[in-house]
Amino acid sequence: NVIEDLIGEQGGKLSMQIKEKIEASYENVIAAMEIERALKEVKIDKMREVFQAIKNHLAEKGYKECVESYRDESAQYYTNHKKPLPSLNIILPIDNEAMKENLVLRFEIDHRLYCGIYTWNGNNNPDIRKDDQVQEYVKLHLLPANTELEKDTSDWYWWRYLNYESDVNYRYCNQEYMRLFDKEFYTQYINEVFTQIDGIIKGME
Repeated sequence: NVIEDLIGEQGGKLSMQIKEKIEASYENVIAAMEIERALKEVKIDKMREVFQAIKNHLAEKGYKECVESYRDESAQYYTNHKKPLPSLNIILPIDNEAMKENLVLRFEIDHRLYCGIYTWNGNNNPDIRKDDQVQEYVKLHLLPANTELEKDTSDWYWWRYLNYESDVNYRYCNQEYMRLFDKEFYTQYINEVFTQIDGIIKGME
């Protein structure tokens, strides 16, 4: 009923009106707390949905070997910012086994969604990022056009935002982010992500 009363309200008074509605009774406070808990779950589900869509798209392209690091991490993302960032790590079909063990195409969310070639198992092998042979391989085979290698201090060889036409911010849940819950906008958003992924993959073939 509170939500129905507020639908259609515009302007800077909306936040104050919501506050007054919540404060009006014990029952309203309980309802608001339940909404807050449910909203966190909604955001977690949406993040997992985005990663799962990317995983399915890449599987259709033949990239089926991966490591999911986004299911638990998505839940932690909205409760503890110090936890590892949610990511999907695609194992690349590299003939050289030593390099294959140390390079992944990583999709990650901090504030926005981005991807790139990442130093896999870098903590176990901290010198791999500076290995000249690996860097040369990345330059020749895994570096999209008009892209430069990151500095040696980064865990990324290169990275770029996906769907840079939009400003979807998963951390602050801005207006663009909220539009992900509109089916038409979400379809447009994720299809643009797929288009950019396809371009990256083509550039690495």
